[in-house]
Formats: sequence, C-alpha cells, structure tokens
Amino acid sequence: LFDVFRGKHVPEGQKSLAYAFTYRAADKTLTDPEVNAAIPFYYRLESLHRVAREIPQRSDWPRIAAIIDRLVVAAITLPLNVIFGVGASLLIVRHPSKFSRLLDTLIDVPLAISPIIIGLALELAYASNGVFGRALAHLGWQIIFSWPGIVLASAAVSLPLVSREMVPLLREIGDSQEQTAATLGAKPARIFFTITLRSVAWAAAYGATLTLARIIGEYGAVLIVSGNITNKTQTLTLDIASNFENFATQQGFAGAALLAMISIGVLIVLSLAKQRERKNYEYHD
Repeated sequence: LFDVFRGKHVPEGQKSLAYAFTYRAADKTLTDPEVNAAIPFYYRLESLHRVAREIPQRSDWPRIAAIIDRLVVAAITLPLNVIFGVGASLLIVRHPSKFSRLLDTLIDVPLAISPIIIGLALELAYASNGVFGRALAHLGWQIIFSWPGIVLASAAVSLPLVSREMVPLLREIGDSQEQTAATLGAKPARIFFTITLRSVAWAAAYGATLTLARIIGEYGAVLIVSGNITNKTQTLTLDIASNFENFATQQGFAGAALLAMISIGVLIVLSLAKQRERKNYEYHD
C-alpha cells in the first residue's frame, strides 16, 4: 500500500489486495489492534499523497521566478546606488559649491514624492513614445515593461538612502586626517581607500542594507514600469498582490511570510551595523 501511495508501479492484483485489506480494516472487519492503530496513519498518508500529487499542478513557479528576478534586480541596483551614494556624499561634504548644494536638495526628492509619481515619470520618459524612449526604441531597446525599467525604478526610489547615512558622518569626522595624509605625500586614491572609506564603511553598509530592503519591498514604482507580467516582470511584491487579487490567499500569505523573513534579517543586519557605527563614534571621540 505504501508503494501505491508513493506512485510506484504495483501490479493490479497486489494493489487490489492492499486496498481491500485497508478498507476491511477501516470497516473493523479486521480486529487486530495493530491494524486498527494503523488506520489513522493510513488516512494521513492518503492526505499527504493527495497533496503530493497536486504539487506539480500548482503555480509555484511564478513565485520562484519573482524571487529570483527580484534578487537579480537587487544585485544590479545595489552596487550602482552604493557607488552613487558614496560619490555624492563626498562631493556634498568635501567639495561644497552651488552644484553640490543643488545635488543635496535633489537627492531628497524620492523621499518627498510618492513612488507612483516616480513610476509615472519614468514611463513618460522611457515609454516607446516618450522623451528618451522613442530614440531608444529605434535602437531596439525597451525600457518600460522590461527589466531595465524595474532597475531604474528601484534605483530611483532608493537613491537617497546611502548618502543620507554617510553625509552626517563625513561632516562629523571632518577632513583633518585626510589633509594630514595629503601633506605626507599620500595620493588621493590611497587617502580614499585607507582613511575616508574605512571611516564611513559601516555607515555605507547601513545605507546599503536600507537600500536593499527598499529594493526588495518596492511596489508602487515597479508596478507602473513593469506591467506585472507573470514570469517576466513580476516581482515578489507584485506576485503577493496578484495572489490576493485572484483569491489565492495561501500563496499570497506564503510570499508575504517570505518577505517578512527577509525584513527581519535586514533589521538584524541594521542593528549590528548601528552598534558598530556607535562604537566607531566612541572611538573617534
């Protein structure tokens, strides 16, 4: 009977005998205590077998594809935002000018407006009939309703997070160590990697973790530019929303639980980075 439920090939005679034995046990025509004890296990085994046969028929692949695609987008967007955040922070703090003050103001724009507005702006700019999209379409490049658009939207909504963690720290530590190293003949690249970057490494890590959390959990801007195409441009958050809209609550709760676990992991990393940053402050003081 176990082979029957595992899906193995069993001769019809043996299969009929197994079923007959089980049903006789269920009808209590067999009174052996061990058989009666095995009856509940049989029903549990039958339920597990039914679920196992339904697994290939369930649409779990869209969720797996959404998770993989979101991780790919995060792997592309996160390094770009970290590089931009570090460069912009150094420009704002170390090289004050009208341009740096303007940049300091513009970086906060994604925090001040709705992600839906960011998505609509990207669609107006990069749609096939948009400002830049028309020229890109002639080159065969599609931005909206494809993964480049999702990368742009994710980068735009998470743009300020790294710089907003680094700018206060750079102003706090000052540039005395960098100037001392420069007077001793150190080149700018060496000063950056041995002094500046080491001083703000944990602040950059803190901002990068916030950026990663925002990229993974973004919904509004990505919904506009992606089109929510299953197995193509559907991210994890869009998959969760689609499941609830289609009354697939179990799949929706499974995706939400996975996203919650990721968020908890991000919070743990943030707390560790914050403690390390606090220790660095105490060391400098």
